[in-house]
This record gives sequence, C-alpha cells and structure tokens, in this order.
Amino acid sequence: MTRTHVVSLRRVLRRLAGETRAAAMLEFALVLPILLLIIFGIIDFGRAFYLYNNLTNAAREGARAGAVLPIVGSDEQIRTLVRNRINDGAAATADVQVSYPPAPINQRTVRVEINNYPYQPVTPIVFNRTVNLRATAEFRHEFQ
Repeated sequence: MTRTHVVSLRRVLRRLAGETRAAAMLEFALVLPILLLIIFGIIDFGRAFYLYNNLTNAAREGARAGAVLPIVGSDEQIRTLVRNRINDGAAATADVQVSYPPAPINQRTVRVEINNYPYQPVTPIVFNRTVNLRATAEFRHEFQ
C-alpha cells in the first residue's frame, strides 16, 4: 500500500466513524442474528412446553378414565380417548400404551404412557432433527 492509499483510507474511516447512522446500522447488523436466534429459541421452548403439557393432560385423562372403568382390559377404548384428547395430526404416530402394573389387589393402578410424539422445532440451527416427547400418568384403580 502506498502512502496515498493509507491517507485516503484514514479519511474514509474518520468520515464513517463520525456518522452515527453507519455505526448504528453496523451494530444492528451484528446483533440481529443473535437476537433472532434468542427469540426463535424462546418460541421453540414455549411450543415444546405447550405440547408436553397437552400430552401430560391427555395421559392423565386416559389414566383417569381407565381407573374408573369397571372392566380392566378396555385398552383400545382408553387409547382412542387419549388420541382424541391430543387432537392433532401427530396423534396417529404417537405410541399410546396402557398397562396395569402388578400390585396387591387393593393397590392396583392404571398407567398410560405416550411415547414418540414428534416435535419439530422452528429453529433448525439449534435442533436440526425431530424431538420425541413423552408423557406418563398413573392412577389407582377405583374398582377393587
């Protein structure tokens, strides 16, 4: 670099440093990607928490229905109730299991587990794959 190039570069830098608009635009351009990543991360966390809460309520409702049914073994009826409670397109892919863990006759329970419920985040930079959510609920059987 020649001396004239250095002098002209210094003039340009002084002129840009003196303009607050250019500085503000540069700062905004540097901060914007980080700000958007944080905002979309918050949105993803909120959506995941909402879906997890929905799954937990569906499992709880299914276990409660299984606990008040007088006939043990109506698993398909409980599965249908849980899938209807989830009520979206991914409900068909979720694995709903109904079980009756071994226990003394006066402490029998009904357990409903929802496994492999797919959740696709909005922010593919952080999570570049589908996350499987899971929820479990267990109630004591009321007809002993």
